[in-house]
Amino acid sequence: MLRMMNRRPLVWFAASWVAGSAAAAGLGLRGALLAAGAALLLAAASLAGRLATATLAALCLLAFCLAAGQRLWADERNATSLVPLLAAAEASGPGAAFGAEASGTIVSAVEVDGDRAMFRMKADAVHAGGTAQPLKGGGELLLVQLRVKG
Repeated sequence: MLRMMNRRPLVWFAASWVAGSAAAAGLGLRGALLAAGAALLLAAASLAGRLATATLAALCLLAFCLAAGQRLWADERNATSLVPLLAAAEASGPGAAFGAEASGTIVSAVEVDGDRAMFRMKADAVHAGGTAQPLKGGGELLLVQLRVKG
């Protein structure tokens, strides 16, 4: 019976990694901590039931915790300074057109595919509704997609 989980340790490790990342993304810090507690109980149960070795159970628990921690760390640092612009766009109503202009520097190659062009831009300021909003922290990296008239 001890071989059940040990036959495919990489599958269990990968599943634990995905579960940790999903728990952090969907549940936030508190939920991820609760899910980590549940993962600890699951690891203990797999040891008690002789479904896995101690090494595999520890590695799966480590994978869960590392993935959750990495996801929470990345989400904490993934912030935008365009929140007021988003609020103004949402206030204009669903489906309403909301115009904005961004000034900055193109930082990638321009890719043209048929009638579409795409590039990355480091925006210094965004102009919307007649007012300019300077962007803090050295600007905002935007992915721009345009339809080219031919």
